[in-house]
Amino acid sequence: MAYDLGDTVPLTTEITDAAGVLVNASGVVCTIGLPDGTSVTPSVSSPSTGRYTVDFVATIPGRHTERWTSTSPAAARSDVFDVRAATPAYIVSLADAKQHLNMSATSTKDDEELRGFIEAATEVVEELSGEVVVRRTVIERKPLRGGRVALSYTPVVSLTSIAATDGTLTSDQAGWDVDPDTGILTALPGATAWYGDAVFTYIAGPAIIPARYTRAALMILKHMWESQRSQVGSSRNPIGGQSRGGDDDNFVYSLGYAIPRAAAELLPPRISGIA
Repeated sequence: MAYDLGDTVPLTTEITDAAGVLVNASGVVCTIGLPDGTSVTPSVSSPSTGRYTVDFVATIPGRHTERWTSTSPAAARSDVFDVRAATPAYIVSLADAKQHLNMSATSTKDDEELRGFIEAATEVVEELSGEVVVRRTVIERKPLRGGRVALSYTPVVSLTSIAATDGTLTSDQAGWDVDPDTGILTALPGATAWYGDAVFTYIAGPAIIPARYTRAALMILKHMWESQRSQVGSSRNPIGGQSRGGDDDNFVYSLGYAIPRAAAELLPPRISGIA
C-alpha cells in the first residue's frame, strides 16, 4: 500500500539462524533509497529477539527502496514502498467511493486499500479521456523550435515557467499565448524563444470535474473492487477476447483490461466505437 507524505512508515524485518529460529544479530542496518537518488540509514530498534524495526518519516513523494542487512548471521532482505504526493490525484473522494460501494461511513478497515483503487480508477478515466481530469501541476520536457509548441496535457489552465534544460535560458510565461483546449503555446512578440529542449511547468485540469467523469470513475471503481473479491472461474473473456454474449456484453475488453461498457459510454467519443 502507499503511504501519505509525512506518514510514519513502519518497517520491519526478522532474522533467523540456519534452523529458522529467531536470533539476535549484529551489524543490522536498514538502508532506505529515496526518490531523489539519495539514501538514508535510520536508527534500528529491536523490540524482541530477532525482530528489528524502523519508524521512517516520509518527506519525499515517490518510490522508496528498503534494504536490510546484517553481518552475524549474514542476512539480507529488500523491498519497496510508495509515498503519495501531498495532494494526490483523486477523481472522487473516499466518502463518495464508500457510499457508492454501500460501505459504512464509520468503518475505516478498508480505507487504505480503497484509496489505492480510487487512484487506479482516476488513471483509467484519464487514459480513456485523454485529458488531465484532476487539476494539478505538470512538468514536462519538450523540444522548443522557435515560438510554438504543443503541451501534452489539456486543458491547460496557466503556464508557470519555461526554461532551457541546462538552465541557461528562461522565458517570461506572460509572453506566450496559451490555447487551453489544444495546449498549443505561441510566443507573442518580444518573448524569448529558442531552438532546443525546454522544461515546461504548467497547471492543467478543469476547475470542476464533469459529473459523467466522476460517475464513470465510480462504476470502474466498483468493478475493480468487486472483481478482486470475485470467485475464481469467472466466465468473462480473457483480455482482448471477443464477446460471447450474456454478461460479457457489459464489458469492454479491447482496452487491455476490462471496464464496464456503461462507464465507457459516459466518457468522450474517442472510445465510443470500441467493441
